[in-house]
Amino acid sequence: MKIKIIGHLNIQNDVEVSLNETLKTLYKRLGGQKSPHMIQVGGALGLLLKDYDINTSIEALQSEFYESSIAYISEFCPVDYMRFMCRFVLRELNIVNDFTMKIHDIVNGMTENKTSTTDYNCLKILIKDNPKTLGEKLLLRNLMSIIEFYEKDILEHLQGYCKLGICRGLIDAQCINACPAHIHIPGFVALMKDRKYEEAYALMRQENPLSGVCGSICARPCEVRCRRGEITGTVGVRALQRFITSEALEHWKYKETCLENNNKHIGIIGGGPSGLTAAYYLRRTGYDVTIYEKHSEAGGMLSYGVPKYRLPQRDIQEEVKTIESLGVTIVTNIEVGKDITFDTIKKNHDAVLLATGTQVGRKMRVEHDQVLSGIDFLKGVHLDQLKDYGSNILVVGGGDVAMDCARTAIRLGSQVTVMSLESFEEMPASCEEKTQAVEEGVLFKCSFAIKEVKGQNIHLDKCLEVLDDAQMFKPIFESSDDMLCGIDMIVFAIGQSAELDYVNETYQHIDGMSLGQQVFACGDMIRPTIVIDAIAQGKTVARLIDSSLGGSGLYFGDEIEIPEKVLNIRTFDYDLREIQTIGKKDRIHTFDQVNLNYSIEDAIYEADRCMRCDRNSKASLLLGR
Repeated sequence: MKIKIIGHLNIQNDVEVSLNETLKTLYKRLGGQKSPHMIQVGGALGLLLKDYDINTSIEALQSEFYESSIAYISEFCPVDYMRFMCRFVLRELNIVNDFTMKIHDIVNGMTENKTSTTDYNCLKILIKDNPKTLGEKLLLRNLMSIIEFYEKDILEHLQGYCKLGICRGLIDAQCINACPAHIHIPGFVALMKDRKYEEAYALMRQENPLSGVCGSICARPCEVRCRRGEITGTVGVRALQRFITSEALEHWKYKETCLENNNKHIGIIGGGPSGLTAAYYLRRTGYDVTIYEKHSEAGGMLSYGVPKYRLPQRDIQEEVKTIESLGVTIVTNIEVGKDITFDTIKKNHDAVLLATGTQVGRKMRVEHDQVLSGIDFLKGVHLDQLKDYGSNILVVGGGDVAMDCARTAIRLGSQVTVMSLESFEEMPASCEEKTQAVEEGVLFKCSFAIKEVKGQNIHLDKCLEVLDDAQMFKPIFESSDDMLCGIDMIVFAIGQSAELDYVNETYQHIDGMSLGQQVFACGDMIRPTIVIDAIAQGKTVARLIDSSLGGSGLYFGDEIEIPEKVLNIRTFDYDLREIQTIGKKDRIHTFDQVNLNYSIEDAIYEADRCMRCDRNSKASLLLGR
């Protein structure tokens, strides 16, 4: 039989399929790579299937083919999809009555931040009603499925947030929406165009007090969603952040104000990005804040886990000083549980925040003389504690930490091989990190795993699949004759875990930010993630702490006026001006920062490429309407 195929595939047309073929084999046959989030069989109101149903056969779904089509849906907004189906029933099937209109109005309200929790609960009752027509029956079935599959995303819409930025009524601009900290990106870019560097930096800091850090190492989710990318390359937001910070801090005179002291004391255990961020907002809101940091400098893994060629130490400490200048006390070289007890800290503060991250690196048990976790390797290099690391290093893992370890080892003069379960394309490390690693001479052994270690020789198994159909980690291996010889050190960059021995059992099971009895948690110990998300968590937990102590909300300072100038008529013609790097041959012999800073001319040019989507997203397209 012939079926129309829809989705990100090599073929989007009528395709001959056999009844015994599964949705998965068909998807793979047509070039499908990443597993789809959802599958719809049989047209606009066809049956919705989750990714774990992908092994269902075509024959088992024959009764669902009201239309002979299969849609493999990757990224999509479940609320927007619900609205599409409601409007299909109203407009295309012309089933217009009080019942269908009420459902549509509730769903449509979610896209405009006009639906309350009470309305949503009403919707969940309505979709269990007895439908009068086939169209209503199929609509209610599918709405019920989407609520079952994606209720977390729906609840975020009720809070005014659309993850993908599809619901126009909920976003200021795609870049702002995509940034976990919701920095007003078009605003600081506009200020920078006018060379108001301190105001631009201050605007960034209203949502992110570590903007300079992010200017070097942010994963750039904002650039992924930048609308400019649909024309001639996204705006270089990260590079502009770095430029603004360097210009602003060179002559930093901008006075950040704090509310009057409220005589309440907050203790924060851990001086990483999440803890520093929480400290910044709580101090500005009038709290006395003390950070307890076990190392000699604050910064957490920014200081001890991120290599200097990505983030120079001085850049971290400059922004730490701006937080200290507000009156935040940072006590270094003090380890909670050893130099001071958790109970003492809890007794001396009105609230305590745990922000110690995931400091314990995971390792496999293998018979080899030199085995380190990725975190221990990076920290050892930073503190100059590693003296004998060998000339041939194997790094196991496929994320950014693995790239950090590999590129660091290259700079130590070693030959380096990265081995991952995933293929090179599927490795979770950023494209930038993988590209620069290849440029620097890192070798890759992808889709393999360690089978056995004999001395310095490592025998391998081939990895056929990493995730199962439900996207759970469940690798499948087959025997292989492949091996790596003469390996002097194995570095496992396969994840980290939190160490909570310093608190009693009451607080060791973290499943949210509030742990009870005025104890809170944030950062990687809640959810290992990218730096900007850890910063966003610090702001969120600060808001939670303030609320728990009877506060009226965080203080962000005075409003900063954003220029509203018209766009340059040539804006759409400007191509992306790529950031320059140190030469490939030179940079492997130094820990100097690889990515160079923009010149003033390049920064102004790049800022001029911003299309100011923030002025157009929620506003009417017609002036005065």
